[in-house]
Amino acid sequence: MPTQPGPRRGTGWIVAAGVAGVLVLVAATAFVALRLAGRSGATTPPTSSAAVSNTPTPVSTATRISSPAPTSRTITLPGTSVKVIERAGDPLRLTSYTVNSGKRLYVRKHATGAFAQNSRYFDYVLNLRTNQALGTDVDYSSDFFSTVSVVDHSTGDKRVVKISRRPVYPTTPRWSPDGAYGLVTLYKGTAAGDTDEYGYAIIDVAAGTARAFEIKEQGAGEWRFFWDAGGRAVGTWVAGRMKFYDLNGKHLRTLSDVGSPVWVEGDDVSPSGSRFLALCTTEGTSLCARSTSGDDPAPITVPVAGKRLIGWWDDDHLAVWRAEGAGYEAVVTDLSGQVRRVLATAPRKAEFDRMGFRFSRTG
Repeated sequence: MPTQPGPRRGTGWIVAAGVAGVLVLVAATAFVALRLAGRSGATTPPTSSAAVSNTPTPVSTATRISSPAPTSRTITLPGTSVKVIERAGDPLRLTSYTVNSGKRLYVRKHATGAFAQNSRYFDYVLNLRTNQALGTDVDYSSDFFSTVSVVDHSTGDKRVVKISRRPVYPTTPRWSPDGAYGLVTLYKGTAAGDTDEYGYAIIDVAAGTARAFEIKEQGAGEWRFFWDAGGRAVGTWVAGRMKFYDLNGKHLRTLSDVGSPVWVEGDDVSPSGSRFLALCTTEGTSLCARSTSGDDPAPITVPVAGKRLIGWWDDDHLAVWRAEGAGYEAVVTDLSGQVRRVLATAPRKAEFDRMGFRFSRTG
């Protein structure tokens, strides 16, 4: 049986306001220790807590769905007060989420579209084009390597890929644009129970192998690594600058004076690969869409004060979380800041602040 790891930081996150409005990714460590302490080594089958209803009679085992309009449906996420509004043809689709700072992961089922609790992974990101998922495994391997599973989303069959030796472990997996590679941000646990940024790892999906790279600059990976245009480089924020590295751990280029980091749950880079997102200033009153090559004379300024983003909806629109009443709502906005549609509502701020959402691109 797999050997159970010691405390690891999972992939749940809290986005919190920091000094001068800069957002920080706060580590969630305690829940992992508690979760692993009670594990017997056997994998617990996921428990469905979704409920579907297109009639007045609720069904307890499926996601509850209502139809506010003929072309849309509203899904109440199990275990939460959050509602997601979907339409056929949407370029993004919610495929997994975590609650209570990562204590529970819910994954969308292939056959029914309902969300079910999954205890095998800390994080789960689905590539809808290939129907494969990357799951960060709860257990270390028997020789004390952290692992990521490449999962057949239809059947649950998986191929386990070794990533890094304990105490280095992966978080926030990301698919390359062509689906050939996976990317994970690496952290290192300390004897004091804290975590330090370590670097990143590239997963070769076809080969079933991975290579880990340590980036020694302080803060590299605090805002996690993401794919650059074309999927042949990765980027991250380091000391207020955007840095890019190749798939062999080599530094490629640095973009300076490109704003301040903003937490993006999905794609930092636009579908065409031409622009990435940042806060225009540390005050966070607007977003800037900047060239990934650094050659634009001036960024596109989007008058939106969202400090937590879903990401690019398409090349001309963003999906952004913003304050609404006592909680939040997710909206689609164009690059002039005009709201085009509501995507989700989260009426309870404390609940929302302890959730993480993973959307997948549909086309």
